Amino acid sequence: MRSSLRTALGLGILLIACWCLASWIRLQALHGTTAGSDTLGQYLAGLSLGRGAWPSPPNPEGGHSLWLTVWPLTQWAHSLEHLFQLRFILGATVAPLAAASAWLLSPKGTTRWVAGTLAGLLLALDPGLVDTLVISFRGYGAPEWVGLATLLGALSLKGHRWALPGAGIALLGAAGQHPMATGMILGGLCALPWFAQRSGRRSVEWAVGVCAIVALPRLYIIRQQSDCGQPALECLSTVALGSSEPDMDTSGILTRAFHDRFSVELLDLWPLYFIGLLAMMLPLERWSNRTTWAHISLTPISEYRFALLSFSLGGLLGILMLGSSIDSLRPYHLRIVAVPLAVTASIGLARLWPLAVVVGGWVWLSWFGLQILPPSLVTPQTFDHLAAKLEPIPGPIWVDSAYLDSPIGLDPSAVVLSAVLQGQDADRFEVGLESTVVLLVNGSPQNPVLSPGSELLEQGENWLMIQFPDPVVARQWLAQQQTPASPTGGAWDWWKVLQPTEADLAETAW
Repeated sequence: MRSSLRTALGLGILLIACWCLASWIRLQALHGTTAGSDTLGQYLAGLSLGRGAWPSPPNPEGGHSLWLTVWPLTQWAHSLEHLFQLRFILGATVAPLAAASAWLLSPKGTTRWVAGTLAGLLLALDPGLVDTLVISFRGYGAPEWVGLATLLGALSLKGHRWALPGAGIALLGAAGQHPMATGMILGGLCALPWFAQRSGRRSVEWAVGVCAIVALPRLYIIRQQSDCGQPALECLSTVALGSSEPDMDTSGILTRAFHDRFSVELLDLWPLYFIGLLAMMLPLERWSNRTTWAHISLTPISEYRFALLSFSLGGLLGILMLGSSIDSLRPYHLRIVAVPLAVTASIGLARLWPLAVVVGGWVWLSWFGLQILPPSLVTPQTFDHLAAKLEPIPGPIWVDSAYLDSPIGLDPSAVVLSAVLQGQDADRFEVGLESTVVLLVNGSPQNPVLSPGSELLEQGENWLMIQFPDPVVARQWLAQQQTPASPTGGAWDWWKVLQPTEADLAETAW
């Protein structure tokens, strides 16, 4: 009993340490966060809950898990900076998820502690996963969902039958975060025979049935996408091929993805990942008995290893096949399989534990040589400051943006979202002829003189925030600029969420 308590306490300390380290590293990059339409869509979608409409996925390729995951964060956060802080801490869960998975699937003794520590360290210090949070649309929360599926799969292999349906649901959640994560389902199918052997056929049948039910909303979204007035396959192809690169051949796409992910992002550690995968197959547990290398016995530990290998390599193959089929495979797509690959490599390297210690030290020293991301042109704190400027203005308020000669990227949705998080009434934000217009001007106007009744609320380096009494005055001011103004239509992003029953895209046009 005392030994079990010490083990549980040690594991808890390990997981908390991994989470704290991963959170600290990610929060160092908070100032580099971009806040654009792709970034904010998942948070804005959740705001429409309880406002007369069921939220729809902000990305046409996504599912409901895209906004469901972050909706609780919008209820807790009191500013945009706080919201991103919570999101970064949530993203840091990949480290303890990987550490727990590696610990569970390793033999008892020193090996499991080395494997758990190395897996947590690899995921905590992964520069690519930090970039996924900073540039939020690159994978959204797919790595965390796949990490959860990995941990639940490990629990299932250890005899917890309830965990297998949860692992399947987590994979569906990952597919709802990013369409390329659908390739991980192939990894799950490849590992099913091992799960059936450990958990029983009935458990697998229950998992398949539960996943079929949970997949219904996702199938409904696909059904809607297939109804665009053209043949269904053409409609789905339009969505799937939206980011394809037909000018690049398959070999070029694959080479770029592997080079940027495993050589650049993972600090040239790919040979050690490869060694770790090979070490998973070696019968090292037989060395103590001085048996030959050719003698391989399928012990329960081997079943764990083969299940993990099937899931990680099968998932990687599924992503590669999916990306090749639509000519769209970018380095950040391979981050989706980061957790199972790191867990697999860590368990393999831990069986050669001196090598695992060297790898951990190399990763730690290499991370300190990386440059911290430079601040973005406008940070979450900037949007919080601009949102506070709206509080004294009586409603209704129409917040929009215009580009003159600068790509600064002041996004009206970020300002409105920040205002709502700060406690301002969401009903005061509305598009209409009687609305006060607050225009975020990206660039320097050629004729900065303001019309009567207008007011300069704030300005920064190459950007302005101007209050106009109504849309007519705002249009007149824009027409006076020598550089043609091009409103971004950013008001549509927040208006369709806050006023879902009245939203009309035509009314937001300038």
